[in-house]
Amino acid sequence: STSTLIDTARTEADDYWNGAVLIMLEGADIGLAREIVDFDAASDTITGSPAFDRFLKADLDAEYKAARKHMGIQHPSLLVTFMGTPGCGALVQGLAKALARRKWMRKPVFTVRRHPCDETTAARYAEFFDARKLEYLETESFGTDMVGWASDLVLTTWSTEGIHAMLRRTPTLYVVDQSFIKPLEDINFPLPPARVR
Repeated sequence: STSTLIDTARTEADDYWNGAVLIMLEGADIGLAREIVDFDAASDTITGSPAFDRFLKADLDAEYKAARKHMGIQHPSLLVTFMGTPGCGALVQGLAKALARRKWMRKPVFTVRRHPCDETTAARYAEFFDARKLEYLETESFGTDMVGWASDLVLTTWSTEGIHAMLRRTPTLYVVDQSFIKPLEDINFPLPPARVR
C-alpha cells in the first residue's frame, strides 16, 4: 500500500515531486525508499509507492551470492554492468574504449542490460567489448533483477535500475553525456552508502 507524509515546509506546485525517490536517512524507517506518485500542494501531502520495499527487506549478501552462483560468475571476478537506456550504443562503445585503458585490481567481466526500446543488439554490445579484448558476459537469458543483484559496479545514465543498484548498496556511477542530461537543478538527492564487496 502507499505511504503518505505531510511536509509543511514544501512550497512547490501540485505533482512537483512526482517521480522522485524519497529515502529515509534516519529514524525508525531508516533505509525506507518510496517513489513519489503524488504531491498535493494544498495539504503538503506526499504520497509514495512501496515499490522499493523489497530492497529494504532483502538479505543483500545472500541475494548477491545466489545471483552470481545462478549466473556462473566465479569470485573474485568483478561484474561491471551497464544498465541501458534507449539509444546508448555510442556511449557504451566509448565506455568500452575508456574501460580498456583502466588498470583493474580484480579481473573485470562486463555486460550490458539492454533497455526494451534499445535498437543496439546484444551481439553488437558484445562486439564493443570484444574489440577491446575485454571479457563480456552475455546476460540476455537472465532477468535484469538477477543481473543487478550479481553486479559489483553499475554504470548507467538515468535508468531506474541505477536507483535499484543504490538500494542494493552496489557502487553506482551515473555517466553524464550531453544527450542524456535532464533538468535536475532543483533536486537534492542524498543516497544510501555503497557497500564494497
